[in-house]
Amino acid sequence: MLKGYLLLAIAIALEIVSTSMLKASCGFTKLMPSVAFIAGMGTCFYIFSKSLLLLPLGIAYAIWAGVGTALTALVAVFI
Repeated sequence: MLKGYLLLAIAIALEIVSTSMLKASCGFTKLMPSVAFIAGMGTCFYIFSKSLLLLPLGIAYAIWAGVGTALTALVAVFI
């Protein structure tokens, strides 16, 4: 079960970085931030799906959505 939470934490971290790249891509007009966003979100969803093999869906999704949203808002404030 600890491995599931570790995978979930990695997915959340990738989501935060990818969301930051979405802003940096300026509407997908800049290549590198756009590629980083697409690759990061794809990897994020893959790792999240692996965490769901070890954690209940409701708990994992609530943590992923809540923590991801809160930390993304904090990153936006500081950047």
